[in-house]
Amino acid sequence: MKNNLKQLCSLHGISGHEEAVAEFIASEITPYCKHTTDGIGNLICFKEGIFTSKKKSPFLRTWMRLAFL
Repeated sequence: MKNNLKQLCSLHGISGHEEAVAEFIASEITPYCKHTTDGIGNLICFKEGIFTSKKKSPFLRTWMRLAFL
């Protein structure tokens, strides 16, 4: 985690130009979930799971600046 934080802090990702940050996060989460980007550059991640109850599945939403903190 400490290494990820150092790498994130070294990336250029000012508001509106977060492509490098999105690419880094995508490369780190690839083993854990599926991901895609939408037309405006948002990184969207999908983690499939098995739910045995009829309750709705959990939903997590975050911004890139909060993803690894």
